[in-house]
Amino acid sequence: MSIRSLRLVLTLGILAASSAPVRAFPRSPLSGGSPLQGVEELKKELLQKLDDADDALIVKLADEASRPAMEALLEVYEKMASTWMRREVIVALGRFDRVEDAFQPALEKVMNVATEAEEPELRDAALEALGKASQHGKAFLALIVESPADDDIRIEAMRLHTRLAEPADDAWYRHLYQRGDKSGDDDKRREKPKRPKRGEEVEKELLVPRLFEIRRLAMQVLMPSLKDEDLLTDFKEDRGQAIRREALAELHKRGHSSVAALARELLSRVDKLAVMRADAATILAAIDGPKMVDEFIDLAKKRDVTPQLLRDRMADLLAEMKDPGVDKKTLAMVGKGDPHEKGFALRATRLIEDPKLVEKIRKGLKDRDTDVLRATLAAVATRKDREAIPDLEKMLSKSKDVELNESLLETLSTLYDGDNPWVARLQEFAGSEELLIRNAAIYELGRLGRRNLLDFFVSKFSDPNWSTRFAALRALEALRTNEATGAIVARLPQESGRMEFLFTDALWRLTGKPFGKRVASWTSWWEAEGKTFQPIPEGELAAMQLEADERRLRQVSSVAKFFGIKIESQRVIFIIDVSGSMVELLRAKYAGEQGTARIDVAKRELAQAVESLDTAALFNIIAFSSGVERWRNEGIATATAATREEGLDYVRKLGAGGGTNIYGALEMAFQDLDVDTIVMLSDGEPSVGDVIDPGLIRAAVAEWNQHRGVLVHTVALGSSLQMMEWLAEDSGGRYVEFN
Repeated sequence: MSIRSLRLVLTLGILAASSAPVRAFPRSPLSGGSPLQGVEELKKELLQKLDDADDALIVKLADEASRPAMEALLEVYEKMASTWMRREVIVALGRFDRVEDAFQPALEKVMNVATEAEEPELRDAALEALGKASQHGKAFLALIVESPADDDIRIEAMRLHTRLAEPADDAWYRHLYQRGDKSGDDDKRREKPKRPKRGEEVEKELLVPRLFEIRRLAMQVLMPSLKDEDLLTDFKEDRGQAIRREALAELHKRGHSSVAALARELLSRVDKLAVMRADAATILAAIDGPKMVDEFIDLAKKRDVTPQLLRDRMADLLAEMKDPGVDKKTLAMVGKGDPHEKGFALRATRLIEDPKLVEKIRKGLKDRDTDVLRATLAAVATRKDREAIPDLEKMLSKSKDVELNESLLETLSTLYDGDNPWVARLQEFAGSEELLIRNAAIYELGRLGRRNLLDFFVSKFSDPNWSTRFAALRALEALRTNEATGAIVARLPQESGRMEFLFTDALWRLTGKPFGKRVASWTSWWEAEGKTFQPIPEGELAAMQLEADERRLRQVSSVAKFFGIKIESQRVIFIIDVSGSMVELLRAKYAGEQGTARIDVAKRELAQAVESLDTAALFNIIAFSSGVERWRNEGIATATAATREEGLDYVRKLGAGGGTNIYGALEMAFQDLDVDTIVMLSDGEPSVGDVIDPGLIRAAVAEWNQHRGVLVHTVALGSSLQMMEWLAEDSGGRYVEFN
């Protein structure tokens, strides 16, 4: 649907969207003067003060509930620079939903912001405003769903629309639910555009792709009226994974006679996604219960055809059955077989309380496989098996494996549970030359919350590595004392980049003070109030979060972005996929045009991000296909004019070919001990490298990052990639899909 078409629909159709009467909401009159004079006075004050104005003026202007008030808000919006004030105007415009002569331009503006604004906070606020506009908001949400807006915006509009769904909307939902043809084309088919006459300007028609998620949401609304035959067809023929999962789950809920056979066949299909096979396993466990034990165990043993996600799900299902027969068979597996079988057995027996089992688990401490050994350590810690301490101490004294020793420290700390001699030893470990060892020790000491260790934690602020200082920061914040707060304030002037954000965020959580990154304000406040200050109760933080958001959005600033992700770090590594599939085209924007190659879009965004980096930032670039390559082998470089140009030249020369070695790229990035933020782009699942199972890659990254605190942002280009979503979620980063 073109923009011209949207406006035509607005003109002709919105007024008929609801039969309920439309009326103005009550106005809060200002003292003196007519309503129009009040509007002019409010507008004048807002335009004079702009972003420094009190946002209550915007609310008062909306209270006027008139066409002039709405037009004033539209004018004010264009003059505001901060995200906060623009957001307040958008929220206010949403309130004109029931103002007869003002709702259409007001909500049209809200819709335009929802579909066009760069700031996610503005888009979210606009969509929410439409979702709250009970009279006409639903009609505008429907326009967004059927528009050429970005996929995530259309999907969120659809979610909001379904919350307002009424029986009268069923015809529209059925229109969205209808399956496309089987050719695999995910875009709406269109007639070949007519050739324009000479000199005639023809508006380009924006493509509106069919989205599986929108169809799934429509399907959920229609579910009570869908026939079993519809669901069976969806499960067997639809190309959307989410649609097939919904269909199978509903058939199971209805107790359909064929669901067991469908689930069994799906479970056996090695060509299907792990999450779908895991769904099938869950359904079969619900239907057949303990009878599934042999099938699950047999499948778990097949390393090459059973992904880790499915293996873990089957282990959990068997553990949760708490059936004596099942427990007997899983107990017999403990300590036997290949590494993946031993890991499965440990997980499947995790709920069994048996002294003999604890002894068998302890024997796993002698296993030579690193993964089995780590799984055994986790089991020993969970079961609080103090009898394992001598074996663990012996291992720690002999092991030269830094990552293993990191896990040993954590396990011993759990078992010693604050024992004073162990606390003293942890302080010694915190002086290790090995980054992971000293960080693990500081994390464990911080977990104990010993106030007498304050000076020790403060001493770690002098460590040259940011992640060690971050570990000390977390430990001091956890103490929540006057002295700890003062130490953080004292260190703040020496930090920059992401660490500056981490320090100021910690101070806000301790004090609730609105100073942000203004170091001088923190210092002055502490000099004035430090002697009497006490950290605020943690329970008050939730209420103060809104104030913190307001302060952040009031700031007018620009930072480097990569596919909309803000890069606030000064120690960042960009990881870019240059595998063969990156030559494939993304969707075209206009009918009759060809899409852009994925690699070209990725290079364009990466170049823009590099150009926008802070001059004090350190950065590196890793490109991966079947192999992995650094731009700079010597580590992250300062973003000077010269290094930026070198980096940009490297990006320009990148080509695409080969497989997708995601594990190798992440492993290389984590080898850089200075990096605090990783931004990774890929367009597919891992296909080559030492590890290609997404579940195992996720576990490896979690292990590498356990005591580092590296932020991982991910971009899935051209498709939805669950592993990329996992990586961002696990580290607190942001996940973006770009199609």
